Amino acid sequence: MARTRLRLLLVPLSLMLALNGCGGDEFESSTGSGGSGGAGDAGGMGGSGGTGASDAGDAGDAGDAGDAGEPDAPVDGSGGGEPDAPDTTVEDAGLGLGAACDDGDECASKFCVDGVCCGAACGPCLVCNALGHEGSCTPVPEGDNPNEVCGPQGEPCSGACDGAGDCAYPTDGSPCGTANCESNGVDLTAQQCDGFGTCETRLISCDPFTCDSTAAACFTSCEGNPDACIPDAYCHGTTCLGKQLLGAACDQPEMCYSNLCVDGFCCDSPCSGTCESCRIAGSVGTCTAVGAGEDPDGECIGSDADCSGSCDGAAHCAFPGTSLTCGDAYCAATDNTQLEPRCDGTGQCKDVPTDCGLFDCENTIGACLASCVDHAACVPEAYCESNACNAKKDNAAVCSQPYECLSGYCESTSNQPRCCNTECPAPMDCASGECLCQGLTCPVGETCVPWFRDIDQDSYGDPAGLELGCEGTAPKDINGNDYVRNMDDCYDINAAAHPGQTAWFQLHRGDGSFDYDCDQIAEKEYDDTVTASQTCSDCKNWQCKNCGGIWQVDETYGYLCKIPSGTDTTCGPLVWQSFKAAKPCGQSGTLFQCNHQENVCNTTQLSQPNTVQRCR
Repeated sequence: MARTRLRLLLVPLSLMLALNGCGGDEFESSTGSGGSGGAGDAGGMGGSGGTGASDAGDAGDAGDAGDAGEPDAPVDGSGGGEPDAPDTTVEDAGLGLGAACDDGDECASKFCVDGVCCGAACGPCLVCNALGHEGSCTPVPEGDNPNEVCGPQGEPCSGACDGAGDCAYPTDGSPCGTANCESNGVDLTAQQCDGFGTCETRLISCDPFTCDSTAAACFTSCEGNPDACIPDAYCHGTTCLGKQLLGAACDQPEMCYSNLCVDGFCCDSPCSGTCESCRIAGSVGTCTAVGAGEDPDGECIGSDADCSGSCDGAAHCAFPGTSLTCGDAYCAATDNTQLEPRCDGTGQCKDVPTDCGLFDCENTIGACLASCVDHAACVPEAYCESNACNAKKDNAAVCSQPYECLSGYCESTSNQPRCCNTECPAPMDCASGECLCQGLTCPVGETCVPWFRDIDQDSYGDPAGLELGCEGTAPKDINGNDYVRNMDDCYDINAAAHPGQTAWFQLHRGDGSFDYDCDQIAEKEYDDTVTASQTCSDCKNWQCKNCGGIWQVDETYGYLCKIPSGTDTTCGPLVWQSFKAAKPCGQSGTLFQCNHQENVCNTTQLSQPNTVQRCR
């Protein structure tokens, strides 16, 4: 283990000695002798000559040629083919290639690399102790960086071995630090690798692109971003091209220094006036008035051929006068108007309207009617009477027919028929022209309906408390409580009295009646029809197992039993508890009961004194 550590420490020292041409241990010699050439192991070319020591050292003698051997020799000139075992024989000339060593003086080749005698000093990405190639400089695997020979680990421009014995570094221009756009917006200061492991600070011009301050890099495309080009350039597709002078052909404003592309040429002004052009012969690039009688851009055509004109030579259009018609009269589609097309003196054909009043504009003749024989000859807001169209009446006006009313409703009222805002059947009234329900206007779609007072607020109404109201809004009583739509309550002063009541009560509801569920009878909680002589008996029969049999069933004894009939084969007690005497609602007495304790099968009778007969 100690020797291994020593070899690892001596590798860089021997490498330094080899690179400086030192022979033996004479590190300080200013005139070193040349190293010996390495001998071939198994044939092939001999080793290379030794390197001269220091600046003034003489070149070493070339190594002896090796014997002929197999092809594919390692890179240092030692023999190729399948390697023999390392020659460890110590001779006067030193150890053979591949023999373990601690110092170059031990080796005949004078090179101790990676702990073995080597045929050469080996480059940065070569080792001499590769398995099967001991003594020959062999490339390390691609991607390795032994002893940081290709630059410090983690540095952006550092590389790694390429698998062929050399270092491979990031390409020239690869980023290795910060980058910033200069204040001129065109130049970029960036730290980039030089392709040989060094990070440099460079000043780069982005021209014709600008510098992207957000990405700290030159724009490479201007598509969708015209600001990616310098001021003297414009974006064409994805690249920036130089701008053009006045009179140069163009197809977009950005191509021109003037930023104005008019009529296909870079122009000195927008030239947007009527009868102006930037392509007049002799004045291309300068906005010039079009000659009289000409109209190269079709600016004086107008909306109709009969109204078209031409340029007047002073940057205006000259059009026909306003007395010229340019089409047949017709009726307007959106209102009751006769329209006659005429030139307006500006090249446009415009409709001159004539209001037909209450008469309709007849489409078949394109003119207003002057008399009527039916309502169709009048506008929708009028009706025909005595060959004349009369305006329909507003709501509340006296009427005889619905067509006389604007609303289309002539409704009966408490006085006489009047125009109404809607259909108004009784009990609603339309004397005011508005259909009202108890003085209220119902929303559209709602009718006037009866509502009923609900004093006890149990949601059941008193049939004696009727009031009319709109179906969507409940009237309120003097206490602010809502009326309800149903009239099903039987006693509106007690909230417990209402249809569907299932509870039992020992006091009457307030008017002497025990009819709490509004079914018009006072239903008793306990039977009072069984006679005093009736006793408890088993309510089973031959179809129902007797109490106490194999299938023991509880609560089988009663005063009255259900007898199976037809398809109904069930049985059981109908009455199992009774006062055995008439007992009015609210009165108390002794309640007799058949024994219903679990698994008790006998006729024992129980009694509950002071039991109140409750009703509903």
